[in-house]
Amino acid sequence: MANADRIDARQGTWLALIVAVLTAVAVIDIADDSRTVPLVLLVFGPLAASLLSGRRVTLAVGLYTLALAIAIGAADGFFLAERHVILLGAVIGAAILATFVASVRSRLEAEQRRTATLLSRARVLANAGAVLDRSLNPDETLRQMASLAVPEHAEMCVIDIVEDDGSIRGATVQAVDPEIAAGMREMRMRFPLDPQGPHPVAQVLREERSTLIQLDEPKLAELAASTEHLDFMRRMQYHSAIVAPLRARNRTYGAISWLRFGNQPAYGEEDRDLVEELAARAAFALSNAHLFAESQRSRQRNEDARAEASAAHERSAFLAEAGVLLDQSLDFDTTLADLARLTVPGLADWCSIDVPGPEGRLRNVVIVHRDPAQQRAAKSLLERYPPRSDQASGAAHVMRTGAAEFHQAVSGEMLEQAAEDAEHLERLRALRISSALTVPLPARGRLLGAMTLATAGDRRLSEDDLTLALELGARAGLSVDNARLYGDRAHVAQTLQASLLPPQLPPVPGMRVAARYRPAAEGVEVGGDFYDVFPAGPDRWVMVVGDVCGKGAEAAAVTALARYTLRADAGRALTPQEALTRLNAAMIRQQEDGRFLTLAYAVLSHEGDGVRLVVACAGHPPPVVLRNGRGSVLLGHPGSLLGVFDDPSFVERSVILEPGDSAVFYTDGVTEGNPGRRMTPDELADRLAPHGHKAPDEVAREVERAALGQDGAELRDDVAVLVAQRDGLR
Repeated sequence: MANADRIDARQGTWLALIVAVLTAVAVIDIADDSRTVPLVLLVFGPLAASLLSGRRVTLAVGLYTLALAIAIGAADGFFLAERHVILLGAVIGAAILATFVASVRSRLEAEQRRTATLLSRARVLANAGAVLDRSLNPDETLRQMASLAVPEHAEMCVIDIVEDDGSIRGATVQAVDPEIAAGMREMRMRFPLDPQGPHPVAQVLREERSTLIQLDEPKLAELAASTEHLDFMRRMQYHSAIVAPLRARNRTYGAISWLRFGNQPAYGEEDRDLVEELAARAAFALSNAHLFAESQRSRQRNEDARAEASAAHERSAFLAEAGVLLDQSLDFDTTLADLARLTVPGLADWCSIDVPGPEGRLRNVVIVHRDPAQQRAAKSLLERYPPRSDQASGAAHVMRTGAAEFHQAVSGEMLEQAAEDAEHLERLRALRISSALTVPLPARGRLLGAMTLATAGDRRLSEDDLTLALELGARAGLSVDNARLYGDRAHVAQTLQASLLPPQLPPVPGMRVAARYRPAAEGVEVGGDFYDVFPAGPDRWVMVVGDVCGKGAEAAAVTALARYTLRADAGRALTPQEALTRLNAAMIRQQEDGRFLTLAYAVLSHEGDGVRLVVACAGHPPPVVLRNGRGSVLLGHPGSLLGVFDDPSFVERSVILEPGDSAVFYTDGVTEGNPGRRMTPDELADRLAPHGHKAPDEVAREVERAALGQDGAELRDDVAVLVAQRDGLR
């Protein structure tokens, strides 16, 4: 009821006027004996007061009016006369009626105010529900929550948040005047709240309960963080405040503060109830926003993890494909070309690979671009401006330092620094390079080259691309080095193999001779198969085809021993049986690894107009004699292996070669080298019979075709073929 008896300035003026009028009526009546002023006017004083004030004030006006009526009766000499009693009764009745009217009006106005307060509170809470329920952004939630209070319930609303480290941060400020809000934000920034300090916000956060504060001068001095802060609060005329914690799901997120300035009414308990209710709802909304944000972060982390896993899978698949592709070729340049084609367009728009060249220069092995026109332009650019080994960046620099280069964005300034002249710069710009990286190709402590990847247009290389390129470069370096080593080894093997075969077959009088040699494994290792033709006296020639057990240097040593031993004995005019026996003895003396040798040894000699061929085999397939279109026969007996037995057995067989007849010597690679089909010597003889009329080189080719078969399979053993044909073929 106290609020009901409060009066504002306008109402006070009217009440003063009513009292003045009542006093004037009484004075005039006492001073004027003519009774020109009707005393009934006194009755309207309390009634008028009942319309402007509460019950107590109206009662006071009524008592004052009654006092005036008593004074008038005494002064005019009719005190308690009938007329006076009627006047007093009227005044008392009017005062009682006015007091009742004022009481009823005050109750009605109080109920209206209470209803208005409830409606206002309900409106605020409804607006809060509507605003907070649709916001899942924490900062937006705080801003909208502060806006609900201003200006209807507060002249300023401040929300402070507890950070993860326990500090207090002023998150948002809303005020009736933007300058006030800006000033408050500056105060929070310059004078952060101490979580253990006396400020009401810090106390509410520690105690987790709201507080209602009336901010008088001593209280402001107590709360001020500095003289400047105190001056700010004084200028704003801080008057009353409510601070409530933002707490939900067992966590305190911060605090909300409502403040009133100047002559605004102080906050009461009903206001605190409203702030607490709003804070509780806001805290749940803020909690939901945090949970949503965390779920978004968690989902993003999961998506990032899936994307990273997918990228890792793609990188692994790419590297696996690269490994397969790089292992398909053992040729140095082919391997590098395969590497360049692998990276375009999946990893970059173009790829260039450089290796050390002669005289310290760089040699560009391959350049590949997704656009054929740009590829031609890039090749033309390299031909016009070949890479120099002294360049400060790019492949030359990477090969000097062994460190990769990465330019996520290639600027015009970089192109200007790389260009040698205006034409070079113009052509570099025409390539539209947007990003580039260069990685080394290392292997076994050496740098074999450098690979440059580049993109054009809006495409950009990333750190992940650099990581992938480095790993690809390492794998490619090993593959390239393997190809280089293979090439070196193949070259050595081929050179050594060539030294174990006649560089060319000598002319044999009355005969035409041809030979073929096919290694089983691309010539990586020295084979054990060999052939030879050399003179053994007047009109006497030796023809040899042999096969050493195994491959490599050890087999080459046995081959050399056999060839040079047989050639050394050629002048002794030995028979095939004698020559094989001497070779067997030499091998047993000099060989310690148990390797053996199979050999077909033939002596060709002229007897009158005829040519006699005498053959002895040492564990070797018998040669085939083609009768110039008259069929074929096998000549010889297998005999003992060389280098195994101390007392070997060798059997000689001889035949007269007619004009056009051919003697075909071969190793077991012909009959047993094809993994899909093996042949016996008889089957080979039948296979060659229709070709007896052909020239010796064609016969040798037919033997090779027979070894390969129709499917052209890779042979698992070397093949050596020697064909001697008597002149007279038509």
